[in-house]
Amino acid sequence: MDLGKAFQQRYGHPYAVMHRSDLHRVLLEACEASPLITLKTNQQIQKVENKDGGVIVTNEVGETTTGKAAVGADGIWSKTRPNVSQDDVVPSGYVAYRGTLPITEITDDLDLDDVFMWIGPNLHLVQYPVRRKELYNQVVVFKSYDYEPGSPNWREWGTPEELERRFAGAHSIVQHSLTFINRQFRWPMADRNPISNWTDGNITLLGDAAHPMLQYLAQGGVQALEDAS
Repeated sequence: MDLGKAFQQRYGHPYAVMHRSDLHRVLLEACEASPLITLKTNQQIQKVENKDGGVIVTNEVGETTTGKAAVGADGIWSKTRPNVSQDDVVPSGYVAYRGTLPITEITDDLDLDDVFMWIGPNLHLVQYPVRRKELYNQVVVFKSYDYEPGSPNWREWGTPEELERRFAGAHSIVQHSLTFINRQFRWPMADRNPISNWTDGNITLLGDAAHPMLQYLAQGGVQALEDAS
């Protein structure tokens, strides 16, 4: 994305966007090419423990894997983080919906080299192209009026019905774009309070498991890669 020379001078690199599955493919191919890596899929990790100078990782059926060290890059709901901190997530009251649409659905008066943000009170829609401009990525975010701080059911707010109510009366382009948003998946937005240490023995954290942030900086996948480097 061309955000101008000042941006590139400040950060040393241009602003780049990428389809998540394309990033996964690059990482997968690199892992498959390395004789030092064994991939285990369909694993739900339940516990990570320090033991005898190494680590033991336990999945949901009780199977264990031992190793010298464990890196938990397992997101905001990390099963690794309890080794370092017993804190909990902090709900924000905002919820996000995501989805892509074919680039052919985009109106001709939009510049496909730019990021578009449609902004209203306590809500917004962000749009930008991915995958060689074959797809248009969309992120819808709004503050839920049904959210109650401290409620044990805080993940139940921000329903598709509320999405429709919150964006009623929006611009026709926004209304058309919302028809491509998958209503089956939603992301109640939360983060965690900062912690001063990410490591316990031979276990350490990366990315959102260590320092999750809300969606506004669009850094969810980037931070684990930056930490690893």
